[in-house]
Amino acid sequence: MNCVLLLVLLSAFVVMVDVSINLSRFYKTAGSLSAAGAVGDDGVVRRAIVTVLLVANLWWPRLLSLFNSVSGLVMIGAMGFTLTQMVRHREVVAMLAGGVSLWRAARPVLVVAVAVSGVQVLNQELVIPKIAPLLTRDPGSSAERQVDAFPVKLTADGQGRVFQAQRFRPEGGVMEKVNVWERSPQGQVTRRITAERAVYERGEPGAVGWWRLEGAAVVPLSMERAGNAASVGRGASLPAAPERIETDLSPTTLLINQFSTVSQSLSWRQIVSVMGTPGVRPEVAERLSRVGLGRVSALVCGVLALVVCMPFYLTREPRNMIVQSLKAAPLAILSTVGTTLGTTAAIPGLPAGVAVFIPVAVLLPLAIAAWTSIRT
Repeated sequence: MNCVLLLVLLSAFVVMVDVSINLSRFYKTAGSLSAAGAVGDDGVVRRAIVTVLLVANLWWPRLLSLFNSVSGLVMIGAMGFTLTQMVRHREVVAMLAGGVSLWRAARPVLVVAVAVSGVQVLNQELVIPKIAPLLTRDPGSSAERQVDAFPVKLTADGQGRVFQAQRFRPEGGVMEKVNVWERSPQGQVTRRITAERAVYERGEPGAVGWWRLEGAAVVPLSMERAGNAASVGRGASLPAAPERIETDLSPTTLLINQFSTVSQSLSWRQIVSVMGTPGVRPEVAERLSRVGLGRVSALVCGVLALVVCMPFYLTREPRNMIVQSLKAAPLAILSTVGTTLGTTAAIPGLPAGVAVFIPVAVLLPLAIAAWTSIRT
């Protein structure tokens, strides 16, 4: 119950802060919907109701993602409140008098912590990937169901090509007004491929997919330098354009490059699929490896941080719990912040598979020392 109450209070606080900052944007979006006739007449009451619905529409997927980020800190807070109530009402003294050790009293707390971690895993693997497009919205696009489209800036693939598109629609994997520059092994541009439209098609499992080009044309480097617009307009003879381009630059990779939150929203199956794509760029594979293994490290660190802070509350004699909380707070905050930094920041000279587990290596001996320090 304390976990649930803390999550509700924290979620309400975060939403209210965001609404207080972006209320004008939500209200403006509600007004644009009313002007377009999507929600009926533009009255003050109706616009206020639409604004509230826009806030709810934007934040319900964000709160599910927020749960994964704050569950470790919430578990420590819930443990503190629970044991404080038991100490205040002398329940711990009664248990000790009945022959129940403090380690036995701590067991249900650990069971709940593991259960909350299990819910976090299910949320990350089953729920978050399905609502990932909703997490990239802002208050100005809170009425949309997903990211409609965005331009693709110059983006290199694993084969050395550089892609650029005027518009990319993630739903369906379609690029419009596409330019692809092919380069030699030395990095020099050899030719440019243009297309009115490109549609992504997946290959066999473990194989590279491809972009099928529509209205494609090839512009050699010589014509590029000479100014080819007039020549193309007069129907100059150009090399045959390819029907498709095989590349590791899939729609998922484009979303990862465009929005940092997308990589955090992928399930383990999606991460393994992207990393297993032949020709995937090393920096993308390393980033996804850090994301996937960082989740494992964060789950373990959440339970270890709980164990580190537990001796401050689980005591034989009744103590001032405010003082105990002031002692435990720095450890809880440092553990949470250190886990976040350790699982997301790259450390020069260390592979991602090792760097993300540094917080575990730090917290594990502290947790063992804290657990054995409990006097019962």
